[in-house]
Amino acid sequence: MNTRSPAIRRRIGGHAVELRAPRLSDADSWRSTSLEHELRLRPALGRPGTDWSTQHSSVAWAETWWRAHTAPSIVDSRIVIVDDASGERVAGQAEHHGPDRRTGHLETSIWLAGVHESRPIAIWVVATTMLDVFRAYPEVPQ
Repeated sequence: MNTRSPAIRRRIGGHAVELRAPRLSDADSWRSTSLEHELRLRPALGRPGTDWSTQHSSVAWAETWWRAHTAPSIVDSRIVIVDDASGERVAGQAEHHGPDRRTGHLETSIWLAGVHESRPIAIWVVATTMLDVFRAYPEVPQ
């Protein structure tokens, strides 16, 4: 069961940051951010034997969006939208998978790219999404 928390918008430094569920319409911005920051993102997110551009195509985004809404292992999936002097764009993604059947734990994955002052934004994204997941799954060891 995926949590469906409402969108949250906050001002963090010089950025308006929105944390919300992924939308199909995010494809172009997600792709643009991913391609622009390939050197930074590929080591953590690249799949061997898959071209980075193909891995970040509109079709790949549609598959990512579908999994975020239907995969039983993904308990929370949100994208990070940043609006600043560069304009509004996808700047990251956060997902929580689990709980693991054996340990009861969750696995968290987050990436941010192309954002000045990304550390406070990352802290806010992780804290916000983790609190929502712990509320939805109080049995998860903390």
